[in-house]
Amino acid sequence: MREALSTVGASVFSGITLTKLIGVIVLRFARSEVFVVYFFQMYLALLLIGFLHGLVFLPVVLSICGPPSTSLLVENKNAPNEKQEHQVLNSATHSS
Repeated sequence: MREALSTVGASVFSGITLTKLIGVIVLRFARSEVFVVYFFQMYLALLLIGFLHGLVFLPVVLSICGPPSTSLLVENKNAPNEKQEHQVLNSATHSS
């Protein structure tokens, strides 16, 4: 879980949340109240709810109710010096 949040969480925060937040802040200074109320406030609320759901609520719920994480041992076929390198991958077991 920590590995997933550290790799995906940073790109979700910086790539999606911050860029959309900059675009939404521009709407705050609009002269028309329609833009401020219906575009700025609604879009900002949607952005914050999506951010909190994706990076706080969903990881907590999946850590409690989700499948247990396991470690898989994968052999690297392109290992130098004819030695087999082993790589441990963390993944969740899927019951389908």
